Amino acid sequence: MKATVLAAGFCAFSCAAAPIVRKQSVTFYQDPASRLVKVGYTLDDDPGIVTIDVLTNGVSIGAANIKSLAGDVNRLVQKGEHTIFWRPDLSWPGHRIEDGSVTVAVTAWATNTPPDYMMIDISLGGRTIPLQERTTYYTHPDAIPFPGGVTNELCKTDYLVFRKCPAANVKWRMGTTEMEQGSDISGSTAHYVTFTNDFWMGVYEVTQSQYHHFGVGKEDIGCCFTNECAMRPVEFVPYYWMRGWSDLSANQIAEGTRKYWPETGHEVLERDAEGSKWGSAQTNTLYRARVVTGQMVDFPTEAQWEFAARAGLGGNLPDGTAFAMTVDGESGAERLHRYARTATNGGVVGGAPAVIRTTAAGPTCNDPDKRPRLATTVAEGGPANVGSFEPNAWGLYDMCGNVAEMCLDNWQETLPSDEETDPEGPETTGKNRVVRGGSWGDADSACLTTSRRTFESSVNAGYNDVGFRLCIVIP
Repeated sequence: MKATVLAAGFCAFSCAAAPIVRKQSVTFYQDPASRLVKVGYTLDDDPGIVTIDVLTNGVSIGAANIKSLAGDVNRLVQKGEHTIFWRPDLSWPGHRIEDGSVTVAVTAWATNTPPDYMMIDISLGGRTIPLQERTTYYTHPDAIPFPGGVTNELCKTDYLVFRKCPAANVKWRMGTTEMEQGSDISGSTAHYVTFTNDFWMGVYEVTQSQYHHFGVGKEDIGCCFTNECAMRPVEFVPYYWMRGWSDLSANQIAEGTRKYWPETGHEVLERDAEGSKWGSAQTNTLYRARVVTGQMVDFPTEAQWEFAARAGLGGNLPDGTAFAMTVDGESGAERLHRYARTATNGGVVGGAPAVIRTTAAGPTCNDPDKRPRLATTVAEGGPANVGSFEPNAWGLYDMCGNVAEMCLDNWQETLPSDEETDPEGPETTGKNRVVRGGSWGDADSACLTTSRRTFESSVNAGYNDVGFRLCIVIP
């Protein structure tokens, strides 16, 4: 539920909802000298996420023109009286606000029905700022307060940006058909799925810079390419580093003292103060990410991943069409290349094999003298900087291609044919997990919204074509 209060000049009226912006509480004033606009409001009852819009003749001036904001806006706000400050001369240049010429809409969103975008400051400096103050919310990607909005480099380095996927109670078709694929469906059986909750999905694959902000040293970050890695997706990070194990031996597995983790659920292992209990410094990445973000971040389930990749559309390409079809004279591969880095549009160069993998153990894999390394630049091969291609309909980038993305599920050869609710894959214990979406080293037909394959997720298995993006279930 959300409540909106409109203020024109000094007049206000409200629509009752919860959380509630109190009727007649909204005030609007612009200082004629400084041009600073001051909006006052009172939030009653439950806390809410507060956003504003500015309209002329009932039409929004656009999110990109309402960026120079301060005060209690675009964040979770407690009950009471609050103030928003806006500098229209900085974000809406060339316009003069006169009495009655604009309407300000103050909206309070319930925490379980937030706006479409959430952004968290994860920079080292940001950790000194209370979590609530560095977690902000926006109704549109252009409202993010950087030049270019969500496409700004800061959103790929020092901040994590999430897009809400409206999944709750939506019945949708997961999987594909031979007609859609144009070939074997490779275990991606078409069946219906329903989710209980909406969820947040990372707008971008987690980059090298973002991974570093989780408290992992730069020397421990996987990168099998050149040093131009800051905005490339992180890769070469074994699954068990992410969850807390630093080593696994056959004897430990047989004894039950350690296990392929997690068998079910979203567990991660915490790290003790001395750093000795759970092994080397590279482990516990998801635990660290939860501390830094204050959110229960994890890999998406396979079903969550595909729902987000499809973005409410049919077909198995990001634009909602079928890969096997020719549309307006374009083949499926030609349409795919607008959204995805694959082996045939820049991912593989110089006759390199379709997928280059390595299973070198431990942090030595990050030593350029001890692991495979491609003599390429960002433009010549390997994964591209995140966001180099078009986003899907929900503003998610690189859901197909670039790096294949880890999912929470244990691997199963064929998806079930029966209808499912909140599926999390089989509960069998094993080393193999699901990755989705294909990579820079894969053929076009393997880089679709329905493409799935397995990888060995033991501690020593790092792949330079596998990365991840983060997901958060909205309670």
